Amino acid sequence: MKRSIVRQGAATLMVSLPSKWTRKYRLSKGDEVDVVEKGRELLIASQTLPEIRKAAINISELKEIWRRVISALYKAGYDEITINFSKPEDVSKIYSVLQEFVGFEIISQTEKGCTIKEIVEAKETNFNSITSRTFNMLFSIAEDCANALKNKNIEILGTIPERDLIINKYANFCRRIINKGLVDPRDAPMLYYVIEGLESIGDIYKDFARYSFEAKTMPDKKIIEIFERVNGILNDFQVIFSNFDREKIVDLGSRILKTMKEINELFKTKSVSESRMLNYISEILHTIQNLVGPLLTLNSEKL
Repeated sequence: MKRSIVRQGAATLMVSLPSKWTRKYRLSKGDEVDVVEKGRELLIASQTLPEIRKAAINISELKEIWRRVISALYKAGYDEITINFSKPEDVSKIYSVLQEFVGFEIISQTEKGCTIKEIVEAKETNFNSITSRTFNMLFSIAEDCANALKNKNIEILGTIPERDLIINKYANFCRRIINKGLVDPRDAPMLYYVIEGLESIGDIYKDFARYSFEAKTMPDKKIIEIFERVNGILNDFQVIFSNFDREKIVDLGSRILKTMKEINELFKTKSVSESRMLNYISEILHTIQNLVGPLLTLNSEKL
C-alpha cells in the first residue's frame, strides 16, 4: 500500500490513514494513535481493539424465521451470537445452520442454549477468492446439468441440490465480508447485488435439477442447446467480472437478448413439462441480465 505525502503548513508533512483500517478500529478525528519509528519504517498502531459485535436471540420466540435471523446476523457481520432454546435437542438445528457459514463454530453449550462465534476472521483478501469459488461451483453445476440432459443420466440431477448448499455458504461469507466494511465502500452495494444474484442463479439451477429429477423429464435437443448456450453466457459473465472488457460486455448483452427471443418463441410450441424447464432457463438468463448493470457500475471508469 502506498500513500502520497501532503504538505500542511510550512513544515508539516502528512499522509492519510486507510479508511478500512480506521473503520475497523473505530477511529475518528481527535483520536490518538501510537507512532513508533523503526529505521526506514514508521509503525502506526491503534489504541483500541476492533469492535466485537454480539447478539442474543431465542429461537423458540422466532418460530419459523429463526434460521433466517441467525443467517441475517452472520451476514450483517456479528462476531458472537448467543442462542437460547427450549429443548436440548434444538442444538441439532444450530449445528445444521452452521453448515451454511464459513468460520463460525459453537464455543459453549448448555441444555437451554449455546454460543456461536467467529473463529476464522473475515478478511478483504478472502473476497476475491471466495467469489471465484462461487462462480466455479455454479459453472460446475451448470455443466453437470447439461451433461446429464445430453446423456439422459437423470441420477446426476439428484446431486445438484446438495451442491447448491456450498454456493449458499460462499455467498453468505462474501456478504459478511462486505457488511464488515472490508471492501471499497463505493463498490459495496453493487458487489452485494452481484453476490445475491449468484446465489439466486444457484437456486434456479437447483430447482431445475430437482424438477427434472422428480418428474423424470428430459427435454429435446433444442432446449438442451439453449441450456448450454445460457451456461456459456454465465461463464462469459464470470470472465468479464474478473477482467472487464467493454467489447465483451456489449457482445454478451446482445447474446442475452437474442437467446431470450428464442426462448419466448419456443414457449409457443412446447409441452407443459418442457415449458416448465424453459421457464427455469429463462429465469437464469434474466438474472444474469440483471447483473450486467451492477457490473457496468463497478467498472464505470472503463466504459
